Amino acid sequence: MTARGERRVAIIGGGFTGSLLAVRLAGAPGVTPILVEKSPDAGPGLAYGAAGPIHMLNVTVQRMDVGLSPGFQDWLGAYSREIVEAVSEAGELAQAFVPRRLFGHYMAERVGEAVAAGQIRRVRGEVSGIRTEAGGFTLTLADGRTLEAGDVVLATGHLPQRPISVRSRHGDELQDSHAFIPDPWTPGVLASIRRDQAVLLIGSGLTAVDVALSLQAQDHTGAIHLLSRHGLLPRLHLAGGEWPPFLGAKAGHSPLRLLRTLRDQVVAARQRGVPWQRVMDAARPDIARIWNAWDEKARACFLRHGRSVWDVHRHRMPQRVANRLIALMEGGQLHIHGGRLMSYEAGAGGLWLTLTPRGSREARHIQVDHVINCTGPGGNFANTQIPLFADLRRQGLIRPDHRHLGVETLDTEVLDAAGKTVDGLHALGSLTRPARWEITAVPDITAQVSRLVARLVGPEPCDDRVLADGDVADR
Repeated sequence: MTARGERRVAIIGGGFTGSLLAVRLAGAPGVTPILVEKSPDAGPGLAYGAAGPIHMLNVTVQRMDVGLSPGFQDWLGAYSREIVEAVSEAGELAQAFVPRRLFGHYMAERVGEAVAAGQIRRVRGEVSGIRTEAGGFTLTLADGRTLEAGDVVLATGHLPQRPISVRSRHGDELQDSHAFIPDPWTPGVLASIRRDQAVLLIGSGLTAVDVALSLQAQDHTGAIHLLSRHGLLPRLHLAGGEWPPFLGAKAGHSPLRLLRTLRDQVVAARQRGVPWQRVMDAARPDIARIWNAWDEKARACFLRHGRSVWDVHRHRMPQRVANRLIALMEGGQLHIHGGRLMSYEAGAGGLWLTLTPRGSREARHIQVDHVINCTGPGGNFANTQIPLFADLRRQGLIRPDHRHLGVETLDTEVLDAAGKTVDGLHALGSLTRPARWEITAVPDITAQVSRLVARLVGPEPCDDRVLADGDVADR
């Protein structure tokens, strides 16, 4: 609080989550949202900013309603040329999978309008430390500036890609090689790969799919290898049908029993002509409840044995994306491997990689020119040296989750090292995964933002649809 009674809410992170909160707080009586983001643009974030025309949303347009005006579907009316293929494929705009960057443009416009109207204070910089004060916080930026706020919201999103620890026989780390690309979203890094060079993508989820399509879009002719522990690709989106929720009374069941329940429901749905995708969607509303009912042994069992299968069925691909991957595989350019990367050797011809295929003890060798880390974002806040989180950890203001999913919270309230809530310190989005397991879907994040807005300024009117669980919208 300031002397004049103004309530300042500092939001650290200007991606989708932080920007949505800032816009939802914009115009609230007596509240000044301060949106702190080091990038020039606030709104898109990495998920919707580092995307080209070929990268599609992973859910339909109607699932991207976040309670703002104009709604995303109405806003798309001005982009008819860019969505014509998507609408033609789906038959109607509401069911279409449109280019992902359009949603980034949409969010950037909403933030820009609120900033121009004086409803959001936009600060371009990086927060390196937070100090608790009487009645609030003092934030220190990397350039030495300070900000005061009564509330602070951590909306920084995921940590950078998880590191790859692979060595040569001489003890050299693959990560130190010039042929290793630690972050495929670094501007211009994929363009530096020659068209005829062979590449290995470590990971086979949606990040790897995006990178493979990016290479295809730049007329890549060299071999593209995808390697993950199980060698599983995301499954396909399929429209149609409905299935009722069925997990509500099974919150205490083990991961194995729940897997059997899912399979039984899929069989029953198939007999009624309903695709299995609706069964997965029907399970979503109860996931947080089930996750919180599991003990540590059950959670560890799921993360080790069930996570990869869950992910490929939950984080699905639109048909157009799948068609492009199929074309790459049928053309002999894309190769999927299940197993582990054990070692590498560098030579004049590039990198010789030693793989251990899943279910086999016999090593396999492939030659590539580049290795790209597509394992997805990290979550180890216990070791990260990002200045802000290192500072919070040093002060005991956060408690990193030992499963490396995020930080411990009670809904949006951050828990300190002693397990107590820190008054006025909040977290949103992927940071709060330890309390919910899944919190990457746009509808889930929208509902979480709504709860925090209500806590900060009181209930706000919003469309009930934005509070409903939905499908995954980004990685």
